[in-house]
Amino acid sequence: MNRNFRHGRRAFAFIMILMGLVLPGLAQRPDTLSVYDSIFRSFKNTTVSDFRQFRSRNDSIFLGFLRQNWKEYTLEKDTSRPMVKPAVQPRIGTPSIPDRSAEDTAFHQESSPGLPLLPDTAGTEVLPGLDAGKALFEFFGDINTLPLIPEDRYVKVEDDKGVADFYEAYLADTALMSLSEKLKEIAKELNLNDFGYFRLVEKAGRAVFSDLNRSLAFTWINLVRSGLDTRLGYSGKRIFLLVSCEYPLRSPGSAELSGKKYYLWRLPGQDSPGELSICDPWPGKSAPVGMTLRDFPRLPKRVVTKELAFDGRTVTLNVNRFLVDFLNSYEVASLTFYFNAPVSGGLLSGFDKILQPLLSGLNEVEKVNLLLAFVQGSFLYKNDLEQFGREKYMFPDETAYYPYTDCEDRAVLFAKLIRHYTGLDVVGLDYPDHVSTAVRFTAPLKGDFIAYKGGKYYLCDPTYIGARAGMGMEELRGVRPGVIPISK
Repeated sequence: MNRNFRHGRRAFAFIMILMGLVLPGLAQRPDTLSVYDSIFRSFKNTTVSDFRQFRSRNDSIFLGFLRQNWKEYTLEKDTSRPMVKPAVQPRIGTPSIPDRSAEDTAFHQESSPGLPLLPDTAGTEVLPGLDAGKALFEFFGDINTLPLIPEDRYVKVEDDKGVADFYEAYLADTALMSLSEKLKEIAKELNLNDFGYFRLVEKAGRAVFSDLNRSLAFTWINLVRSGLDTRLGYSGKRIFLLVSCEYPLRSPGSAELSGKKYYLWRLPGQDSPGELSICDPWPGKSAPVGMTLRDFPRLPKRVVTKELAFDGRTVTLNVNRFLVDFLNSYEVASLTFYFNAPVSGGLLSGFDKILQPLLSGLNEVEKVNLLLAFVQGSFLYKNDLEQFGREKYMFPDETAYYPYTDCEDRAVLFAKLIRHYTGLDVVGLDYPDHVSTAVRFTAPLKGDFIAYKGGKYYLCDPTYIGARAGMGMEELRGVRPGVIPISK
């Protein structure tokens, strides 16, 4: 940060202190307040000007880097293997509840059968607008007006020279700069986190530029100028985007650059290059793309319903398809992330209708056992490879949307229900080929447990049909799982 900008911040702090001391005595003097207001506006304009000069200086430095500082890297392939999960949901002895296997659908009806993994299509095209020179852009159900950009006036982006020329053209193009500001406004209105903003810009880039290389260059420019740590690379005449993230991603390739891992963000139609020439980092301050969801984005609603049954009762869950579509675009390869993700209020209210009457009057062990039976028996089981053809961790809202679930999806949902209905401390358990949970009760009970942070956490497996609190799978006895802490 340059010296003038730092001095401006200090001056602003001094003025704010002065306001607190002087303003009360000026409340009845409009003329003096008017003078102060004029001084404050002048200071604000100076500060904004200083910041723009600072960013402009970074742009000039970066342009110099882009014309000469590219290095070739070999991408590391993703060597992680999917968990080897059973084809049929495991159960203990004679189950205490009916087995809801894939062929038994009497208690579990989808609003539409065979819901597939959602394709990455939302927002990939511009819808014709009513006004000339404008278009309607859709982002997971949210429709906004964007300016139409005459794409043919921009240089081809096929190598380092093309990237630098495009960046220079962007800085001189009021239409593109205005589009960037518009996207920031949309992100603020939708309450998007870093990753949401990243997807917004990426989808807008694909909508505005039919040429994939130009769209990626536009996306990358917006991200680096917003302080998000991303890199651009090229192989042959193809441009690729690499992203530094708060959590590891499922990606076909990655590169270790300056001690940081950057993941290849592959778009539809792109294959994975073996090697890339990658640019130097942005000279200003930057941070990994934040993935954490403290609140969900404010997206429009497109309700999809699903019926669940338990204990002779049925409940209809309402799930927002636009939200599920957004959540599906996460490719995080961290169970910690999913165990600490939120649940939508709409989904929780659906669970409340069936579970709260059943939980009323029960002690904490009885509540946990009821929730175990509910998750074990009310969701159809199928492992990820069978349902999606790949490993996929799910948010609770996705678990309520898709036809089938497997162990980690149930464990994440069960942990959320435990926190919501009992307030007990719960952790995730990560075995080599299985995911479960453990609960810390206020009083000890008989059963299997793990010692963690000075307490006993009793095994609670929401996939193991018939298992109650303190009962783990026989084949996992003696296997020490990784413990996944869950925030309060």
